[in-house]
Amino acid sequence: MKLGDEVKKVRTRIPHSIIIATIVNSVMLFAFAICLLFTIGDLNAVENTPTGIPLIVVYFEATRSKTATTFLVLMPFIVQLFTQFNIYASVSRLIWTFAKDKGLPFSRQLSYVRSCLS
Repeated sequence: MKLGDEVKKVRTRIPHSIIIATIVNSVMLFAFAICLLFTIGDLNAVENTPTGIPLIVVYFEATRSKTATTFLVLMPFIVQLFTQFNIYASVSRLIWTFAKDKGLPFSRQLSYVRSCLS
């Protein structure tokens, strides 16, 4: 079993999905950087923030609202919290697949799957 066994037309779809994901994320990062640069405000306040997180000061300078700043800071955290489950599932499947191909230390133990049905 290889990494792309569950995908039809593996040779074209997996590279296309990687390239598309990279391009889309690059465009979104560029847009975020442009927005950040236009709203950065006072550089001294950003550099010498008492919170230790300059992005909080940038958001507050842009919105002038503690509620909006809190919302903008918490949104990525909440999204990441929910995506952690998918990350753990993906990584566990990658480890199992690499172990089945004998590509990891302790492959014999990591590739073993006990059947719950028997």
